[in-house]
Amino acid sequence: MLMRSFIFCMFMLCVCAMKAQNSPNFYAKASVPETLAGAPFELTIHYENGQGGQFIAPDWQAAGFSVVGTSQSSSMTIQNGVTNAVVRYQYTLVALESGTHTIPPATMKLGKTEYHTEPITIQVGENPNPRLEPERPNTAPKTQDPSERQEKLKKTLKTTRI
Repeated sequence: MLMRSFIFCMFMLCVCAMKAQNSPNFYAKASVPETLAGAPFELTIHYENGQGGQFIAPDWQAAGFSVVGTSQSSSMTIQNGVTNAVVRYQYTLVALESGTHTIPPATMKLGKTEYHTEPITIQVGENPNPRLEPERPNTAPKTQDPSERQEKLKKTLKTTRI
């Protein structure tokens, strides 16, 4: 009887450990704690062991950031009967101005349950060497007149004769 109780307790301990291991985990990580205005950095939002849901990204513009790139990836592993599923939302962000900026929480809605990432504070310094945008022409490039093109072709043909 004592042995059965011990086995039952061990079984329940394993089941509880497996459930705890597979509970949803939702968090964000920035690639740097500080950056310069206009310099890109990465923010990755992880959603582990969730059962789907509706992802709601932070309001980047209100927080003082511009999104210059995004990607999403997912993976699933099964090891010793334990399934681990991960969805990653990756953003390349640029702080628009110097100062202390806070990346607001992202949200994952799962039915009536909501998960939120912790806000992340980023120190943004003044960029001493801001990147300049390439100059863009004010007008469309001039198209070549067909008669000019024919004249150029004639000159090319005359010079290539032997």
